[in-house]
Amino acid sequence: MVETEKSLSPANLKKYTDEGRLPLNVKREIIPCLVESSVGCQENEELNGVTSAMLHEAFWLSPICESIFILCSELKPKPLQLSRAEIVLKEFYTFFKNDQKITELFAEMSFIQTDVEKMNASMCSDQLINIPDIVSNVLEKTSNEKWDNLQGDKYFKRLFEAVVVLIKTNPLFGIKKVDFSVLSYFISKSCKRAKCVKFVLSPLVHYVTNLDPDDYVARRSLWQLSANCPKEYLDTFVTSILKVCSSWKNVSSILGDLVIQCEICRHILFTKLVSDRYFEDDQLICNLLGYFLGPETSRLEIFDLFLTEVCKVWADPFVVLYVPYEQLLYINKIAALGIQKHPSPAEWGKRCSHRIMEGITIYLKSSVERVRVMGSYVGQLLCNAINKGAKSKLDLPKTSTTDHFIKQIDQLVKLYETQESIAPPDSKSSTNEDNKQGTSHEKNSIDENTKVTSKQNLDSDDDDDDDDDFTPYDMSNDTPQIKFQKSAYLQDIINGLSSSPSSDSAAKHTAADLFEQTIIDAKDIILRSDQVAIDEMCLDVAKVLMHVEDKYATPEFETLRVNALGSILQRQPKKVSGFLIDMFYEANFSIRHRLDILQAIRMAAAELSELKVDTSEDSRSNLDKGGNMEQDWRATVDQRVLAKTKFFHKVKPKKKIITENKFSQVCGSFFFPFLAKYDQPIATLRLLNEDSQVFSNLLYTMGIVLHYSVNTPCAMKMAKELIGDFCQQHLNHADACVRQSVWFCALVALTAVNSAELILADESLTDGFMKYRIAAAYVRENDPHSECRLLAEQFLVNLNEVVKQVSSG
Repeated sequence: MVETEKSLSPANLKKYTDEGRLPLNVKREIIPCLVESSVGCQENEELNGVTSAMLHEAFWLSPICESIFILCSELKPKPLQLSRAEIVLKEFYTFFKNDQKITELFAEMSFIQTDVEKMNASMCSDQLINIPDIVSNVLEKTSNEKWDNLQGDKYFKRLFEAVVVLIKTNPLFGIKKVDFSVLSYFISKSCKRAKCVKFVLSPLVHYVTNLDPDDYVARRSLWQLSANCPKEYLDTFVTSILKVCSSWKNVSSILGDLVIQCEICRHILFTKLVSDRYFEDDQLICNLLGYFLGPETSRLEIFDLFLTEVCKVWADPFVVLYVPYEQLLYINKIAALGIQKHPSPAEWGKRCSHRIMEGITIYLKSSVERVRVMGSYVGQLLCNAINKGAKSKLDLPKTSTTDHFIKQIDQLVKLYETQESIAPPDSKSSTNEDNKQGTSHEKNSIDENTKVTSKQNLDSDDDDDDDDDFTPYDMSNDTPQIKFQKSAYLQDIINGLSSSPSSDSAAKHTAADLFEQTIIDAKDIILRSDQVAIDEMCLDVAKVLMHVEDKYATPEFETLRVNALGSILQRQPKKVSGFLIDMFYEANFSIRHRLDILQAIRMAAAELSELKVDTSEDSRSNLDKGGNMEQDWRATVDQRVLAKTKFFHKVKPKKKIITENKFSQVCGSFFFPFLAKYDQPIATLRLLNEDSQVFSNLLYTMGIVLHYSVNTPCAMKMAKELIGDFCQQHLNHADACVRQSVWFCALVALTAVNSAELILADESLTDGFMKYRIAAAYVRENDPHSECRLLAEQFLVNLNEVVKQVSSG
């Protein structure tokens, strides 16, 4: 054995066992040594038994957080012996079979007194969440069913059961101080990592369903879990709770007054769950509205603001025209149920009556029948709820679409009312209901088995016929039948990308094929389109491309969408660049949208600045035939000489025609509007704080735009703005990618000017480059990031060459 292991004999370990705690420094030394000894003495059964017993006992002694952290580190080195992995996984497996120990682990993570304990608890929660990935990486291709409980959603469900037990026993308000942040971090991040959130959160939902309404201690602990949820995982946590809960009362029990206390939660419920996403489940709509309209009166004022935001989205003409039908149906359902259940709709209607009337006129003008019917019926509900005395009635057509939509609204209202009338169940009644449900599931499974066997018997009778005697057709030259007309115009792009599938399966496949073909052909259609049509419809096409979703899992969808955005930006740079930059600073766009905008800007700048060389023979003749251009006598002479010249080889020399740099006229509109708003605070975009990845991408894009603007009138002004406060403030940024982008911009600015006379003529440029020179000398020696050091060194080399030009001149 190892010397440290000898110092901890079974007798000494017994002393620590009686105390119930193993010192931290001893645990960090002894557990890796015991694992190593267990690997080395597997052939000696007696010695192996003693070592494994000591390892098991050392693992169970508190602090358990440190034990998990140490054992996870034992699984990370590569290559890893399978025997070593088996020993470590065996300890994990025995630990996760013991419910009491898992509960003690979470209690240990909750009772925190110092910052060091909080850091250890957060590291332990990260290791707990990463254990399924660690196990799958260790086992790799070997399939071992013995470790299934340590992988997938079964693992997370077992941990959630331990959290529920911890809340049930209520040690959270005991003697020790409780920190809910680690538990909230674990729950929210587990919701993001789990594949089936409903299965993982089922223990928590079952506990909340059977919770006594008078148990305020348990409710307060649940509210604390929600209130301490990290901001980056709050969206996933709130959406998962709304999806999984079977009643809006459960949502209210878990979230509490989070929408009042947290502005980010308000943004999620008001914007993301209304205008950015849609859900087909009616239960989520009931949970969302029931959370606002619950017995707690504190959320009713917030509900007025929520319904106003819904009405604003409902009456938006762009939403009616370009949003998919499923999302439009989702918005109309929220508006219909919200106005019917509002406690005082007349007072709310005074503020939003003009929006309602505008929305009704927009829906009546729609050319799609089901959209027109849907908007008219919801508008009628809104008007009747506001004016209780005189009820208005629109003349709706009596068709199947009208009846189907009215039936959907009635089912939604009944679902909400049934949940409103249900009392919280007792524990005895809940167990009886579970038993009844179990027997009904067994009966259904028996009936399904009998149906399957009967179908198999019928199939076996059909298989008796032998079709081998028939000669097959020659289908080698067959082509797939196209069920739709291929897109050829800009309006076809708008229609193809904004169309929504119907319930019919055949029509759904056709819509998917049309969508895929449209997004593939969008770039070519835009580049081939007439300039008059581009000027008229460029903004409409850009809006559709920005808001389109990957509804049918199209391969390389993001790349195709960005290519189409870059092509429309290339055809109409000024209009589209202004629109995209405004969208970049909008609040209701994701990080993915903002990065796509920057990529489209870079692509368009590269395409517009390219000096295209046309070597085709028809290009000269096409230029000469133009009615507005005078025929050049030199071109005529060159053509006649070329026609009379005899060549001894077959290839004739091709005339090169070089076009102008189109980017020089519009480079300013790609650059300066970005700098006007980058430091303005937005709720969902904080470039100077946590969204450093987007900010570094923005800096890189500005450098690329300046690179393609070399030898243009704006280049000097752009270089001065770029190396000014925009980049100087971030030379010592904490994120390495931002520092790397700053030095890239400094290099591009130096190469864009690249003249000693111009630099010396402008004092701001001279002072700016001297500041960068001092900073580069420090970065070259002390920056931990290698790319930053290389860029700083290259900047010094280029600047020294410019200084040599001054000294030589």
